[in-house]
Amino acid sequence: MLLKLWSLGITGPLWTWFKEYLSNRQHFVYINGASSSLLPVYSGVPQGSILGPLLFLVYVNDIPTSICHSTAYLFADDTKFVKRIFDESNAMELQLDINSLHRWCEKWLLSLHPDKCFAVRYGLSTYAVPEYLLDDKPIKSTNVHRDLGILMTSNLSWSSHYDHICSRAYSSLYLIRRSFSAALSPNLKKQLYLALVRSHLCYCSQVWRPRLLKDIATLERVQRRATKYILHDYVTDYKTRLTSLHLLPLMYWLDLLDILFLVKCLQDKNDTINIFKYISFVECPTRAGSTKKLKHNYCRTSTSRHFYYNRVVLLWNSLPMVDLNQSFSSIKCTVLAHLWNHFYKFFDPTNPCKLSYLCPCSKCYVSPRA
Repeated sequence: MLLKLWSLGITGPLWTWFKEYLSNRQHFVYINGASSSLLPVYSGVPQGSILGPLLFLVYVNDIPTSICHSTAYLFADDTKFVKRIFDESNAMELQLDINSLHRWCEKWLLSLHPDKCFAVRYGLSTYAVPEYLLDDKPIKSTNVHRDLGILMTSNLSWSSHYDHICSRAYSSLYLIRRSFSAALSPNLKKQLYLALVRSHLCYCSQVWRPRLLKDIATLERVQRRATKYILHDYVTDYKTRLTSLHLLPLMYWLDLLDILFLVKCLQDKNDTINIFKYISFVECPTRAGSTKKLKHNYCRTSTSRHFYYNRVVLLWNSLPMVDLNQSFSSIKCTVLAHLWNHFYKFFDPTNPCKLSYLCPCSKCYVSPRA
């Protein structure tokens, strides 16, 4: 770590301070009342320290500079190489980047565990997945891999992820029922549901938002059950319970999250996400009260049609006038009011196509015009 700081130009009294902070440290293991003897720490930073995450990011920040043929994505201790593979030469280039990563790790004394490294191919190509090596050990190929809490599959199907998040949501709901008295007020039960259950069903929904009616019904069923528990009402219909709790259907809420993410990207422009690489505005003089709507891109497959940057076009263009000069909270209130109005008029818990603000099924889908 000290060599890395020196190579980045941190010298003089500041480097001396880091040296005193990181040097001459010892650690031991404590298990069931028994502790090991003290052993010196030759590398790394104190775990749990305030500076730990920052120093680790400094330590690995130059990995992309050693990668020539692929695109490297880093998040904390997760590193991904992404490359389009059309033939054997592309696969060889990816292997060269893996070798470069291995040399970087050897130089900076950071070991990689081959059993925790995976190769995943996304797409419909019939090209066989080659065997990649890390330190002369084969990297496992898999069709499903968990990445930052999301189960990614090689064919871009989200069924495994839906099963996973529904299982976690049901477990959290069951834990609430066991841990809290049935006499708890509906308002407190609702807050527990929003914090501990719905959060599982909304995390990163812009990536995996369902498009099949069976998946929509599966996810919505979690909230159906939760509303029965919150109100202790097993008689009235789902729409009545939602109205009583002032709670939007789950699919409406996911649509709201899609819209708000777009608004954030449009209002807070930064280098991390350049929204205009994926969407563009066109003049729309016929749209009352507004001068712009989003241009719809041609989608070759039904799967790509439901990618975030394509489906959000329909959501945005279906809204009443949205003034991006307003504050984010004001825009959120405006969109929420529109969704609630739509809910009161059109929501039908017995019709799967009416569970969403805009039904994504092929029967309800209308190809928009630019």
